[in-house]
Amino acid sequence: MISEKNPQVKKAVVRLMEMSNDERTRLLYESYQKKEWDIRARERGARAEGRAEGRAEGRSEGRAEGRAEGRIEIARRLLLKGNPLDEIIEDIGLTREEVENLR
Repeated sequence: MISEKNPQVKKAVVRLMEMSNDERTRLLYESYQKKEWDIRARERGARAEGRAEGRAEGRSEGRAEGRAEGRIEIARRLLLKGNPLDEIIEDIGLTREEVENLR
């Protein structure tokens, strides 16, 4: 048996037997174990929730950046076609400074 070869395992087996004989000690130990399992489950849930929030945030930021880059590209094309600056600002929603920087 493993407990005979490994002193740490043997000690754990002896302790387990002692605890099994004393119902109050066993109940306390089980209560402690349940508490530990609950803590670990909450931690796993919190990590999963954090990862999901991070992914959602990243997608949101990515879409916003993509829209901004798209507006800049459209404004650049309109400038190249000779469209008036004020029309580009009004139609695309960029600031005068942003459009002027594209020139």
